[in-house]
Amino acid sequence: MGIPAEVFPLALATAFRPLPFLALLIVLLTARAVPNGLAFAVGWAVALLAVGAITVALVGDGAGLDEQRVAVSVLEVAVGLVILLLAEQQWLQRPRGGAEAVVPGWLQAADRCTPAGALALGAVLVLVNPKNLALTVAAAGAVAGASTVTREQVWALCLFAALGRRASRCHSSSGSCSGTARSAS
Repeated sequence: MGIPAEVFPLALATAFRPLPFLALLIVLLTARAVPNGLAFAVGWAVALLAVGAITVALVGDGAGLDEQRVAVSVLEVAVGLVILLLAEQQWLQRPRGGAEAVVPGWLQAADRCTPAGALALGAVLVLVNPKNLALTVAAAGAVAGASTVTREQVWALCLFAALGRRASRCHSSSGSCSGTARSAS
């Protein structure tokens, strides 16, 4: 089969989202940076795999059939509409004039971060962020459409999660990749 070409840009777009970078930076500034960073990366990857697997299961094997392509398209449009509604909500709730933005609770609690909390944060950033969900659903739809063989679908989803995690290890300013846990997401 091979991995569907659509998966690669979606994995990179998932990896380079600004909010996970900010969260990872905060996690890596805690007293237990290495275990917290590794836990964050595991939570992120497991959540990507879970969303991808659920999407493939809902769409069904061999989404290349016409009625299953329609299901993938409907799911992508629905996620897109939810993103638009959430964007409008955020826009309407933005601070106006000289008002300062409220610091989120998870950011205030960062210095008390444990590996379990970092694991949960990594997973939550995939599961509650509509942009990450949309990218993951799109990648899983491409995977479902490319093969009916479960082993190949699992391999493609694992590659998506690994690319999404590995690509975020690259330092954007230097362009180099590091293999340490301190730069993993």
